[in-house]
Amino acid sequence: MGTQQMIYAVTASVIGGLVLLTMFWVQRRGQEASIDAVQYRSAKSSVLSLVEIMERDFQNMGAHMYWNGTTFIGVTEDPAAVIENTWYDSTAVPGGMRYMFQFRSQPDSLQAPALIRYEWEPIDGESVTLENGTVRPLFEIRRFAGGTLSYSERTITEFDLEILPDTVAHPLLVNMEDARIFKVELQAISPLGKGDTVEETRFAATYRPTAMTITDNLN
Repeated sequence: MGTQQMIYAVTASVIGGLVLLTMFWVQRRGQEASIDAVQYRSAKSSVLSLVEIMERDFQNMGAHMYWNGTTFIGVTEDPAAVIENTWYDSTAVPGGMRYMFQFRSQPDSLQAPALIRYEWEPIDGESVTLENGTVRPLFEIRRFAGGTLSYSERTITEFDLEILPDTVAHPLLVNMEDARIFKVELQAISPLGKGDTVEETRFAATYRPTAMTITDNLN
């Protein structure tokens, strides 16, 4: 084989190697993107389930009219008593604090009002490390309806609840009977693990339940 042929052979080998390397890299990136997409869809679906439940509970806070199959039935609900006296509590648990918030809400238009309770606490020893090095503890959120556990989620990395009065003049809530605005923020990872591209799914909403404000300006 002459020198020219050897140069062609070496050049062809190098080009072939680069092509194979490129194909491998593209395939690898495609697989990573597919995994990320699956993780993102899983995280979105998981958070969506929790969000749908919370939206119903918070928007219907204090609601009292339901359909029993024949007629509408109204059960008197005083807005000042919708949030229970033990509305908020915190208890030391392994890994941090457990928090609780309970109130009366109408879970469904065919059901009478019930006591709804949310509990959230860090899961002892479980956390997730983000790409920037931030370590977030994992939280479990539990929802109880009438004292019965109806939903739980263990992929939450942050959950914040802010309760405010419905007035600019008094931005600080002094009495729970004045609670009118409820701000909820949460972040979560996928049940399949933290994604590389989209690490967390985020949700934020502000609720102003109609049943809590319907009698405010009657006097």
